Amino acid sequence: MAKRNDGHENIIATYAMTRREPSVVAHVRGSGRQARKSLVTQTAILEAVIKCLVDKGYTKTTMESVAKYAKVSRGAMMHHFSSRAEVIEKAALYLVDRRLEEFEVLARRIVPPLADGKKPPLSHMMKAMELVRTYYSLPSFAAVHELLLAARTNKKLAKTVQRAQRLLNDGIAPIVLRVFPFWTDKSPQLVVVLTDLIHFAFRGLAMSHMDDLDSTRIANLENLLAHIAHDKSAT
Repeated sequence: MAKRNDGHENIIATYAMTRREPSVVAHVRGSGRQARKSLVTQTAILEAVIKCLVDKGYTKTTMESVAKYAKVSRGAMMHHFSSRAEVIEKAALYLVDRRLEEFEVLARRIVPPLADGKKPPLSHMMKAMELVRTYYSLPSFAAVHELLLAARTNKKLAKTVQRAQRLLNDGIAPIVLRVFPFWTDKSPQLVVVLTDLIHFAFRGLAMSHMDDLDSTRIANLENLLAHIAHDKSAT
């Protein structure tokens, strides 16, 4: 994955301050202190799974390593998640909440709002490309990548990853239309094609692990995609 300094730490910090309670652990919500403690512990464990996936990869993301990262006992892990398969499944769904909120944070920070009815200038499209490229260079996508690779030969995990991807796509769609409000008047087919072109380009770049891909080539790709999206949006 290309190593770029895009203020990831600030983005993650902003996400941490603004994120909602993740839906995947919302079932433990209650009025008592114990329920709140359980929620905090589960969230810490799921965050630890993500960190393990990023740091160690899928194979080495074991119950022991997750417990160590979460700073909980093995017994506490087993109390909330009975197996490695369960905690990985819950983490995959938890990543949906996290990735959606990270995209929201990036959209607010990078892409300036457009007035109603205003056609997007090319500079707006360039900012949108920066948004998507940065989104796929966040550490959380490295965790997603690990799950995608593992799901290729793990049928049970594949079903969970496919479900998570559908939830993520459904959640991102309205955010994309807020970033590109002028697309609401375009044909749905055109919007899907442009969205797929932009997302798969940067997703593929992030998955390639090409550390030697220089900034000029990345900038040229962003520029080309911005021009295509701008030209299609103007028609």
